[in-house]
Amino acid sequence: MENFYVVKKDLVADFLIEEEAYAGVKEIGKTVAEDLELVSGCHAKQRSELSQCTMDRVILFATLGKSSMLMKLEEQRKISLADIREKREVYQMQ
Repeated sequence: MENFYVVKKDLVADFLIEEEAYAGVKEIGKTVAEDLELVSGCHAKQRSELSQCTMDRVILFATLGKSSMLMKLEEQRKISLADIREKREVYQMQ
């Protein structure tokens, strides 16, 4: 995997927090964005649709089984979700 920077200089990855995600997942996305701002001084934009994202780096907060985006990415073989299926409270970087 190439280097992934959440913050690099004054550029911050967009936080894509899907509407379909469980409430707890949405809350985690918002909290992480707020914490990132406290630590870095840079504001992460919180988006609910991929079309709203303006950065080339996106952090996706979604719920497996509820997310059409995760399903599409897996169908297109851009990601594999095999390692997180049937697990609770996990994350994956790809």
